[in-house]
Amino acid sequence: MAHHAEASHMPHDEATPPTVRDPVCGMTVDSNADKPSHRYDEHLYRFCSTHCHDMFAADPQAYIRAKDPVC
Repeated sequence: MAHHAEASHMPHDEATPPTVRDPVCGMTVDSNADKPSHRYDEHLYRFCSTHCHDMFAADPQAYIRAKDPVC
């Protein structure tokens, strides 16, 4: 089963912290970097790579419900 890192998403109306955790692999992602992102259920998720983005986009709930990153 896929896993989720701690709060890597922020509601769209709140300020985004300078770094967040990729919900797929758990890596720290610079919020200001030109990295992939995906809006789901009013939250903006950020990713370290296109690979992690694509895995999340295919099944967001699997990563949102999980507690630990996949990698």
